[in-house]
Amino acid sequence: MTAALKGVSGVDTVQVTLATKLATVTFKPQNTVQIEDLRKAILPTGFKPADAVIEVRCGLSQFQGATALQVTFSNQVYRLADGKDAEGKELKGIVQRLATDAVGQKDKLLVVTGLHEDAPPPAKEGEKPLPPVLRVTAYRFEAPPPAR
Repeated sequence: MTAALKGVSGVDTVQVTLATKLATVTFKPQNTVQIEDLRKAILPTGFKPADAVIEVRCGLSQFQGATALQVTFSNQVYRLADGKDAEGKELKGIVQRLATDAVGQKDKLLVVTGLHEDAPPPAKEGEKPLPPVLRVTAYRFEAPPPAR
């Protein structure tokens, strides 16, 4: 599985722990890798992809009138939903707090962590497919990297 994941363009490092059934993947700067690229790479190895917890650098946008996330250097958009903490307790209002906190942080880089849900149902004929849902569990603001 390690070789398959490293073969995805934009992947920097891969660490697989079979005992915990966990793969940790880091990406090269300015990559355009999407979760589905990783899932497609894993399937031929005989392993079944499971839930993915992702951390993305992003900006906020709108999708059908709701707060959405636009991944930096990518055209990937996520619909946002409240996630759950490590004990399974719903983090009610975290997406609203994120949107409110972001207003005063325009000069900072937004980093969001959450559970990537499985692909949404296929679009009906003539409709655009829905973006996937990211169930937000944490977010932070960072200083942007220095310009080169």
